[in-house]
Amino acid sequence: MLTHIDWTTMQPQAIIDYIDQEPLYGTSERCFYYVLHSLAEKGIQISKYEPMHQALQQKFGQVERIEATTKIILNILNQNWSLGIVTV
Repeated sequence: MLTHIDWTTMQPQAIIDYIDQEPLYGTSERCFYYVLHSLAEKGIQISKYEPMHQALQQKFGQVERIEATTKIILNILNQNWSLGIVTV
């Protein structure tokens, strides 16, 4: 859902206020990472959160890459299955 937010239309202070006031980001590091990652993907870096984003990137970035690789492999297997290349 975060990928559908057009962060670039928001004032930086509104983004900071949103993050600071959303209880979920205080209780879930993973959710906090995803919102910061979503901002970074749109080219928005907020200096207040940069140290935390870097730390969370170290913690969750590897998991994200593994999940993405797994999805790619499953898609290839599904395509090959539907073409009859892979059989059981």
